[in-house]
Amino acid sequence: MENLVCLKIQETYSKYRTLQKLGSGGQGGVYLAEDLRDPEQKFVALKQQELDEMVGMIKSSLLKQHQCLQCQLCTRCKHCQQCESCTHHPQSIHQAQQNKESANEAKEMLSKELLRFLREISSIQLKHLNIVEIYDSFLSTDNKFIIISELAEIDLQKFVEQRIQLKDMLTSQEISIIFLQLLNGLEYIHDQGFIHRDISPQNILVFKDQIIKICDFGLASYSDITNAKVGKQDYIAPEVNNSHQNYTKQIDIWSLGITLYYLCTGSTLYEGKAVNSLARDQKYIELPQEHQQFQAIFDKMILLDPYKRPTTTELKEDLMKLIDEDSEFSQNYHTALLGNQLNQYKLKISKLEEEFEKQLKKNFKQGLYKYNSSWQEPWLGISQELDNFQLLIRSHMKEEEKIDPLSLTLTSSKVQQWNNFDLSKHEFNPKINKKYQEITKSGEFNKILKVGDKYQTGHLNGRDCRILDLNLQLVKKLDQIVGQLHEQNGHVLLCYEKSISKLKDLENQQPIVQKDVYQSTKPIYKILKMNDDIFITGQVNGYIELFSFSNHQFKQTFEIKDKKSIWEICLIENIQDQYTFAFSGQRFGILIVKIIMKSKYDFEFQEDPIKLIDNFYCYSMMIVKQNIIGGIFRKNLIQRYLKILDVKYKVELQSIDLSKGSFIYPVLNYDFTTYPFAFVKDEHSVSLINMSNYQIVNVIKSNCSRSDNQQLIQERSQDNTFRFIDIQLFEKDQKYQNEIREIEITMP
Repeated sequence: MENLVCLKIQETYSKYRTLQKLGSGGQGGVYLAEDLRDPEQKFVALKQQELDEMVGMIKSSLLKQHQCLQCQLCTRCKHCQQCESCTHHPQSIHQAQQNKESANEAKEMLSKELLRFLREISSIQLKHLNIVEIYDSFLSTDNKFIIISELAEIDLQKFVEQRIQLKDMLTSQEISIIFLQLLNGLEYIHDQGFIHRDISPQNILVFKDQIIKICDFGLASYSDITNAKVGKQDYIAPEVNNSHQNYTKQIDIWSLGITLYYLCTGSTLYEGKAVNSLARDQKYIELPQEHQQFQAIFDKMILLDPYKRPTTTELKEDLMKLIDEDSEFSQNYHTALLGNQLNQYKLKISKLEEEFEKQLKKNFKQGLYKYNSSWQEPWLGISQELDNFQLLIRSHMKEEEKIDPLSLTLTSSKVQQWNNFDLSKHEFNPKINKKYQEITKSGEFNKILKVGDKYQTGHLNGRDCRILDLNLQLVKKLDQIVGQLHEQNGHVLLCYEKSISKLKDLENQQPIVQKDVYQSTKPIYKILKMNDDIFITGQVNGYIELFSFSNHQFKQTFEIKDKKSIWEICLIENIQDQYTFAFSGQRFGILIVKIIMKSKYDFEFQEDPIKLIDNFYCYSMMIVKQNIIGGIFRKNLIQRYLKILDVKYKVELQSIDLSKGSFIYPVLNYDFTTYPFAFVKDEHSVSLINMSNYQIVNVIKSNCSRSDNQQLIQERSQDNTFRFIDIQLFEKDQKYQNEIREIEITMP
């Protein structure tokens, strides 16, 4: 395996500020440092190796070889000549030989230190949830080798020691989860052609939520076979000490076996003797009674014949029999593991995309070359690979969590079929199952929300609202001001102007309204749940506010530069607590904003200076696919457009004329690859659009004389029958006839 090491020369202190020393060893130390460039990695571990001290050590030894004992001069002494100022007294042959040996040792030490550091730099290519990530490496202008890596809370040895001090020994389930992570990390290391050669609790770090990561690749080997005598004596495999024997990655299995013993006992001793020595002598070592389930695994890991030891994959198969895979920690860990691997693939694809774009700009002028059918085949090939990748992930989900049973059997040809699908030939067979009617003088019902087994409606002018059951029968009228409706943990948030109230106990005949649970800075137009704890609101005059119901002291307000009212918010993506939103509203089109979580209740706001479809109003948005959004836009009171936008490259991809008063909603289980449909509602009808070819067809008439009707609640049956709740309005003689209808259709 080839390993290319690229080392930059740069200034340390312009990028990192060291705060305190965390530890030391060899010729350098490890420091807590602050990354001055990137708020996501505010604190990092900075490891430095002093080049001057290493060079000074060997320089001193070399000079001693020809130093004059009388004048102590090192220059111009030639062993057989005299110095200008005195008679030369050369060192004895014995002394010279000793100094020569000392110099050779210094050279060897320098070589080892340099190799150790370069090996660790080379491990930057290892990207896995259970391996410490190296962010940066360089030679500083003040002659230090620098490695920047992620910062851990503690190493595994200290973690176990702390638990022992607290008389809180690790449980078997905890050991299983820790050991599984170590096996996953080591399996990846071996798959990449590495042998770690120094597996021990000191080289394993514990991060938040007990995520375990292997570190310190200073002794790693990049070949399948090696013979260097390295490692810690308490963990080293017996074949490493055999000068006549090469060894393989199975030495890491032995060291991990001793680490398993340490996890079970908190010690490297058995009956007062070193476990490693006893294991080399093939003495039986019994694990504590409470951890007997690991005995068979441990015994196999410390077999004297390395070729009889199991691989990491085989050990994982044995270990998984002991793990409760449905436990919360196991589920969270595997979710994090898959997310980490997907992010690595995404980064690789992103780098390829950047390089491809660079080559296009270099060699082709935009808009100059005609389309050639020969481009189609490689493009479809790329598309098919991505589709297969997506299906592969879905195939590993729990059955009840799969997006759609049909989607698992879809192939690339099926995906292409949606692109060629003629929606106009499909029979929707619409029918109205039930409805609720009410004539009002105050205004239309323009909001509807389903929470549990109840529907909640709200008036356009915010005067009052209704609670309906699933049969669309009236349960209760509430004299409660309502502008926006939102669900939160089974409760309904009632928003009007700057106040948010909470409607609780909907299952009872007398629901409770908890008034003014939150007061915003400006009147609220849109509210959206950002994560499990934080809500985001779009307000008048360009105000964006974050707040939490669990922490009433928290409120963080930002303001967009245009200071125009925000009507709609769409979450584009969330990667490692960096949220990317599309904001739309009063005549500023689409604004892309990043909100970065620096800590639980501290966020940073970054506004993209380039707007999309500027000077247009936008009422409604949806995610079409990665970095592509669709929105309903208008520039005047008459015409509406469905526009498809690439938010990454800031370009308009498609524009479709619509009737006025239109809103767009993705269907349940929407997926651009496997089920690319969305509902569009305007003043006269509800329509369905195929987002892969932009064909749009009316499904059912739906009268809506106002533009604020923007709700469409959907349910889906196994037989492709869709039901959705739709609101109709007929205005006559200054009265409003409201109809809330459950409509059933057959979907493609």
